Amino acid sequence: MVCNRDGKAVYAFELDAAHEDEDEAALDATEKHRVLKTAGIRLIRLRGALDNYPPPEILRMRLQAAQRTPV
Repeated sequence: MVCNRDGKAVYAFELDAAHEDEDEAALDATEKHRVLKTAGIRLIRLRGALDNYPPPEILRMRLQAAQRTPV
């Protein structure tokens, strides 16, 4: 989770992973997305290998830019 300066959660991160039961995983993902959206929290899925993720400073800049853009 990433919170704003007031402590309100703004973003949630999810790392994609393999699941034994893909149907159950899809239902879980749908519920998670619905709950977070209802709470006004944007879900960001990170896919692929950890080596492909942006470095923290780049991710921080992207999040700050996204906060200034209406959702």
